[in-house]
Amino acid sequence: MKINLFIPLICFVLLLSSCSRTDDNLGNEDAINVPWSLKSIVGGLAGTNVNFNIGTVLWTFNDSSNTLTVINNNTNDDVYDGLETGSYSYTMTIIDGLEYLIVNEDYNLGRLEYINSELTLDNGIPLDGLLLTFEIYIP
Repeated sequence: MKINLFIPLICFVLLLSSCSRTDDNLGNEDAINVPWSLKSIVGGLAGTNVNFNIGTVLWTFNDSSNTLTVINNNTNDDVYDGLETGSYSYTMTIIDGLEYLIVNEDYNLGRLEYINSELTLDNGIPLDGLLLTFEIYIP
């Protein structure tokens, strides 16, 4: 009798654990073509550690026109929140096997990484660099 209950319970647990709201294995080409919501910014000389509500700062990449559209609804001017609302030209550059985001032809925002449905942007400057973390935005 216990075995008869155990097998369906295991199947149910496996079914639940395989569900997710996004694909955790996005390739770089697929990952850039979804809207991203700024989740947090950490680092810097002041020890910045700011979390943002989902949808407050949105970055949307247009792969075909190489345009980054930013909608920045953060009203707290005391908090660094990345780029202001607007459209920016961008390129992706590979340096030593690592991918970097360049905005408006000369502003290197840092190294891009896609991990578990998150995009991180790390400018990698020791001691005063910032790490921006984004998550896929699903309205």
